[in-house]
Amino acid sequence: MEYWSFPPSYPDDYFPEASSRYWFKKRETMPPSEREAAILERLKVVCRYAYDNAPFYRRRWDEAGFHPDHLKSLEDFESKVPVITKQELRQSQAEAPPFGDYLCIPDSEVFHIHGTSGTTGRPTAFAIGRNDWTAIANAHARIMWLWVCAQAT
Repeated sequence: MEYWSFPPSYPDDYFPEASSRYWFKKRETMPPSEREAAILERLKVVCRYAYDNAPFYRRRWDEAGFHPDHLKSLEDFESKVPVITKQELRQSQAEAPPFGDYLCIPDSEVFHIHGTSGTTGRPTAFAIGRNDWTAIANAHARIMWLWVCAQAT
């Protein structure tokens, strides 16, 4: 559990020791320089995955002159990766319903579908694969672990 894989993979039975203040001790206590290096490596992998699997990101990033191989620092991510707007996501969904062409998995692998309320425009649907669903569950468990540990101190 102390490594970062992509796509994320978490065993269903993972649980830290009851006495631990941390969900992932190594990850949560590493020196900032190591953490930043780990984040950069993860960003490189995730950007490459999106570029290779979603026509939307490939097109948008190519238009902006960005390629995943350009990531050499966290500052590169901040300055070179274009911000994606909600309007761009809505346009993608209108042109390639129902999920747009930014989905990085085949439609057949969609596990859950969520959506916005549409209060600021047309509702936007978001498809989530099983791996993403598990990663979200793990992130929520980590948040709750931190909250419980903070209440105990």
